[in-house]
Amino acid sequence: MSLEQVRAYCIDCFFGSRININELYVAARVSSRTLEHDVNGIGITYGEGEQALAILLRKENENARPVAQAIADQFGIPVTVTVAGEFQSVRPIPHISRQKIRPARGGVSIGHYRITAGTFGCLVKDNAGLEYILSNNHVLANSNNARQGDPIYQPGPYDGGTPNDEIARLWAWKTLDPNGVNYVDAALARPINAQYVSPDILQIGRVRGVVTPTLGLGVKKSGRTTGLTRGVITILRAYVKVYYPSLGSLVFDDQIVIQPSGFSKGGDSGSLVLDENNRAVGLLFAGSEVFTLANPISRVMQELNISAI
Repeated sequence: MSLEQVRAYCIDCFFGSRININELYVAARVSSRTLEHDVNGIGITYGEGEQALAILLRKENENARPVAQAIADQFGIPVTVTVAGEFQSVRPIPHISRQKIRPARGGVSIGHYRITAGTFGCLVKDNAGLEYILSNNHVLANSNNARQGDPIYQPGPYDGGTPNDEIARLWAWKTLDPNGVNYVDAALARPINAQYVSPDILQIGRVRGVVTPTLGLGVKKSGRTTGLTRGVITILRAYVKVYYPSLGSLVFDDQIVIQPSGFSKGGDSGSLVLDENNRAVGLLFAGSEVFTLANPISRVMQELNISAI
């Protein structure tokens, strides 16, 4: 099997029903205590100088490494195991005074009038050349609980935003599906005045196109909570479970995983992830104690009919 086929096999083992995970337990000679409840991600990473399968755990499990070794022996590929913690869309948000900024730009506090606060990712355009603010569904569309035209505040409500700080109206979003597989957590808001927004990103400047994410790529972001941070893409093609307070655990596939742990914190959701040449890589939407998760920007553009960033 190819590495991609092994990835699909393990997703079935840990998250699906087509393959019995007991096959791996027998091969690993471990107890039948369920491991799948502690696995919250499968992806592709580097291991021992070559690409490897990555198994991500909510917490330490004594059966994980024997099972990983059984997978490695059965398919002849390296397998890594990492305790990632619980992936969450909404993490604790430090209470930071964030000012109203006009023109607003990427990296500043923003949010639907009924949420706490997230991050203004960047300005994007549709095929007609109209401009929109890009961020997450859970930042601009209140995790599906919104209507087109709802007010968007800058700064977000948690940072003191009020109706006097309305900067945009909710325009479009990709619905989050609690029962299926998700690929993006993304939404658009239409500025109420073109002079209220700027195409720049705080401490970064203008976006210079789009690039495909690769393992080992150095990236950066400007976010509401942690400002400008830098990290590295360590896992690609990640199939993960992410907890949403109002929706429960959602499955996402084909995600980007970034380290170190300090790359983002609560309130940074919606930040645009870029490489060092200011090319867009992904849209930050969740994280854990160890990793940050981002949607590939090409998929975000496809789902929301974005033609240019």
